[in-house]
Amino acid sequence: MVMFEQPEEEEGAVAQEENTFEVTEAIPDVELFGFKINTRSIQVFSGVWVAYSHVDFSGNQYILEKGFYSTSADWGSRDTRICSVQPVRLAPADGNRTRNEVSLLIFPNLFLTAPCSMF
Repeated sequence: MVMFEQPEEEEGAVAQEENTFEVTEAIPDVELFGFKINTRSIQVFSGVWVAYSHVDFSGNQYILEKGFYSTSADWGSRDTRICSVQPVRLAPADGNRTRNEVSLLIFPNLFLTAPCSMF
């Protein structure tokens, strides 16, 4: 996935070179990698990603599937703030579940498990 930074609007300034951020793993705070939190657009090359409006995978969540998101409205936000991102990965299979299931915690110790075909 590649994130394209929203350029700062400075009156009378020469256009800045566009800053991009290539993401290949979970990033809890994009600013630690020199990327500002205002994102102009996103290109997802493979997989499914979750972008968050706050650091440490918190705040509003935006599901990003393969494709190009030219504006924040394309990923479902009213603003350009993305502070952390992580890929959606399958959990390792254990003896009780298959790899193609999604488990949701409904109440403490009560899980709803359903087949999943999105991966």
